[in-house]
Amino acid sequence: MLDDVPLVARERQLARATGVLADEGPWAVQVAGPAGMGKSRLLRELRTIAESRGHLVLPGRAADFDAEPAFGIVRHALEDWLRALPVAERERLVADDAHELAAVLPTAGGPGSDDPLTAQERHRGYDALRRLLHRAAEQRPVLLVLDDVHWADAASIELLAHLHARPPRGAVGVVLGFRPAQLPAQLGRAAAAAVREEEAVRIDLEPLDLPAALRLLGDGVPEPVARQLHQESGGTPFFLLALARAYLQGERRAGPAPDGGHVPDAVRVALAGELESLPPDALRLLRGAAVAGDPWDVLTAARAAELDPEAVPWALEALLASGLALASETPRALVFRHPIVRDAVLADAGVAWAARAHGQVARHLEAHGAPPTARAPHLERSALPGDAAAIATLRAAGDALVRRAPSLAARWFAAAATLVPEDPASAPERIALRLQEAEAATSAGELERGSAALGAVLELLPADDPQRPVVVAQRAGVEHLLGRHRDAHARLSTARAGAGPGTAAAVLLDLELAACAGFETRPPEMLERARAARDAADALGRPELAAAAAGQMGMASYFLGVPLDEVLDDGARRFAALDDAELADRLDLGLWLGWTEAVCERHEASLATTDRVLRVVRETGRGSSLLLTRTAAAWSLLRLGRLAEAERMIDAAIETGRVTRNLFLSVSLGQRAILRLAQGRVVDAVADGEESVRLVAHADPGLIPGMSGFYLAAPLLAAGRHGEARAALLAQLDGDHLRTSRSGEVPACEVLVRAALADGDLAEARRWADRAVAATHGGHLPAEDAHAQRAVAEVAIVAGEPDVAAERAMAAAARSAAATLPIEAGRCETVAGRALAAAGRRDEAAELLRRAADRLGAIGALGWSDAADLELRRLGRRRRTAPRGTSAGLGALTEREHQIAQLVRAGLRNRQIADRLYISEKTVERTLSAAFAKLGVGNRAALAAALADARVPAGDHRATR
Repeated sequence: MLDDVPLVARERQLARATGVLADEGPWAVQVAGPAGMGKSRLLRELRTIAESRGHLVLPGRAADFDAEPAFGIVRHALEDWLRALPVAERERLVADDAHELAAVLPTAGGPGSDDPLTAQERHRGYDALRRLLHRAAEQRPVLLVLDDVHWADAASIELLAHLHARPPRGAVGVVLGFRPAQLPAQLGRAAAAAVREEEAVRIDLEPLDLPAALRLLGDGVPEPVARQLHQESGGTPFFLLALARAYLQGERRAGPAPDGGHVPDAVRVALAGELESLPPDALRLLRGAAVAGDPWDVLTAARAAELDPEAVPWALEALLASGLALASETPRALVFRHPIVRDAVLADAGVAWAARAHGQVARHLEAHGAPPTARAPHLERSALPGDAAAIATLRAAGDALVRRAPSLAARWFAAAATLVPEDPASAPERIALRLQEAEAATSAGELERGSAALGAVLELLPADDPQRPVVVAQRAGVEHLLGRHRDAHARLSTARAGAGPGTAAAVLLDLELAACAGFETRPPEMLERARAARDAADALGRPELAAAAAGQMGMASYFLGVPLDEVLDDGARRFAALDDAELADRLDLGLWLGWTEAVCERHEASLATTDRVLRVVRETGRGSSLLLTRTAAAWSLLRLGRLAEAERMIDAAIETGRVTRNLFLSVSLGQRAILRLAQGRVVDAVADGEESVRLVAHADPGLIPGMSGFYLAAPLLAAGRHGEARAALLAQLDGDHLRTSRSGEVPACEVLVRAALADGDLAEARRWADRAVAATHGGHLPAEDAHAQRAVAEVAIVAGEPDVAAERAMAAAARSAAATLPIEAGRCETVAGRALAAAGRRDEAAELLRRAADRLGAIGALGWSDAADLELRRLGRRRRTAPRGTSAGLGALTEREHQIAQLVRAGLRNRQIADRLYISEKTVERTLSAAFAKLGVGNRAALAAALADARVPAGDHRATR
């Protein structure tokens, strides 16, 4: 009577979950609860309903201690479906994404699948999966149902977090079942964010009350006994049923109520009673199954249990009759009644027995040609130190996954290292494995683990080993990405003191010491170290090291404000002379040369440099420089006003940073804040600026935390929060020195000028304007000079010198326009227009403001274009009468409705809006319908006109989020 129990007391939760099947519902459902609470039962019911409504249901499940490959839970859900499709349909769904999809779903692989994405671009595989689901949903709605997600492998967790941040478009729903206490933090954060954004609903399953428990047990259990069982089980359905089975088998026990979601002793006793009732061969087969995985195939389980083949059919029959094992949806595979049963079986078997069984499974898989990645989990739990074959297999598994799933690769390299004997003769092998672990962990964004692995290598290396300085330099590079420049400096200085002058070791260490000085804003030391490294590298015939040093010299010279054309030209020549193999050894040139060219306003040269570095990164799969190189390219694209390209570059950088988190993610988010400010999305810009600051809160003070202060201050000023903007910048003061890059100092001064003027402090504004001019490179860099001249002009307007202000701003605008810097030109023209208006030269002002608005609007800088248009309206030019009721309607819009309305005003379609905001298209459609109704408009054009006619400024927080 307990084998096919009804779904009891979950009607309300099921009704909420079925919302994912509706056009207007959320795209994701999260079913959470501790062990035994009925998550899987609810998910099965939801699947049945979805199938009855014509949905394509794709179920997957993770299992603890399983031997599934990377992305196992997703492959479980999708690969059998893909294989069963006709070839033409599979090709339609995969489309042009075969290469990217192969990183997640080998079934989808096509030409080039053996040349996987770099570890830092694995998010492209995740985006390809989004597109696959979207194309599948064009035929019929898709529901991806994934159970026991808390046990999913690290690669699957990362993928699911990505999908929560960027949901698939169209009629695609995702349902997750998990134990919240065991859910990995990365997915937990993404799932919580989706709930906050109303893109997902979370259903927390609670224990059954007594009436529900009586309904679940039915008439077969007397009510007094049922009451006792309810108390012992704590209302957890699985525990309740386990106790009821024991009662019906004639056993009586008593036990404590559950504590904090753990299995009650009474339930453990009940499960032990079920196991003891099995015939010996059936119990042995079940133990083998617990080691083999869940789902499990009979042959693998029998081999794990070392069971006589002739006994297998009878043992399997007994297992199925007991209900402890059930047939699964996967052909030739079975599943446990519940994960808790598997847990109980493993506990009953014991650690030693399980280790031996894992060894048997590994040998069975090897005999049947299974790849190293399938054997690795079993070898990790069974191999003994000194097992050379196991070490080789684990290493091969790591090699196979280092691009697709670097976190798993690091795990296998580390497992292999622990098997290497701890004797001097084996030290080189242990060192090599730890170095591979460090590289994989760093690629996965696990910088702490990467640093620790390199620390383990240093403990193994003798003090005089020539490899030691190389590893110290490598570790320093990781510590820079963590923001631990002081630790890096201390370690490097110690190593440098022991390095011979003019040696390759000295060059490597000097390069990293120069980097320390750069990150900590000590440019004289940076220049000195870089020059010494360049000269020594030239003497050694190491052109790749000399090129990196030359790039550092250029950046240090820029920071110092000294002439740098010669050193920049030298760096560019050295870079061009490197072949790709040499460049692959110094991919940090994307930072030292690419960024230096960008801030020195050699933008086309910077884009050429960064493009080449990015190409070599992709071809070799090496280096942690992808993110920082993209930030250099994004800076040039922003300056050149190529905002669409800049947005794509920044989005790619942020996606890279999300999966390989390091200090430069703060820079990417800061750049997006500046981009969104230009687009008029002020609240979004503030949010990005806040995250940029938050990401470097624990970093040592220096260059990047200083840059983050500007990335927050500029949007805060646009939002009218000038006091907070000033505080964000002054928090970066070190004495009289702003801890920021030279490229950020002049713009920061402009922000401080405007904040001081907003406070009515003309003297303070004048001091910051003078500081801005002094911080420029003599006016030789047009964009930099534009910030300074706008600051001077703003002060002059308030000081009653509008003609002086107009002259300074117009001259800066002309220089910016000649240098193809449309944003700076347009912003300078806007300030000049204000100055001319203040001087009473209204016609000239109007003409200049129209030019500015047109120039800025043409490149999509709607925030700055609106600022120019607002000044025009203050002159009484180009005004239109707002439709009746518009202002009231705008006040009734929610924050989300305003945000989407502004993007419609910017010309984006629903699909583009959904991609930009990481929401579904149906959410965009639903929100726009509500906005139309509130404003009394019937189409997108009328909505955009309503915003323009009501003169909603770009800084209006309601209009941007």
